Amino acid sequence: MLPSDAMTRFGHSPTLAEENESSMIQDKAIAGGVLPMFNADQTTGATLASIRRQTYQVLGLVAVDDGSTDGSASIVTAYAEKDQRIQRLRKENGGVAAARNLGAAAMAAEFLHLSTRTIVGLRLRLRFR
Repeated sequence: MLPSDAMTRFGHSPTLAEENESSMIQDKAIAGGVLPMFNADQTTGATLASIRRQTYQVLGLVAVDDGSTDGSASIVTAYAEKDQRIQRLRKENGGVAAARNLGAAAMAAEFLHLSTRTIVGLRLRLRFR
């Protein structure tokens, strides 16, 4: 189980029972997604809207801006201001693998979805897997 501060980071305050649970998979396990993006302003809004519609609240997303020159960064910033589960990191362009690795290192999650494209379908994967 992750430390309490990691769970609080995504808007979930653990109860004493949750802090004492075994390391088995729990219903309130922290799930995270890493979205590397480069000049993706055409799809970023739909992806982040999908994250905001999640019913699973112990969820976080790190969008890693890999040096975009379009409006991607401002779209993520606007969504992050509305939803504390969304974070944005920015780095110089270095490719999708470097962006994905940076996001994974920044994400405190028991389950991590690493994406190389938009993750609008993440809602179904979280709900039904």
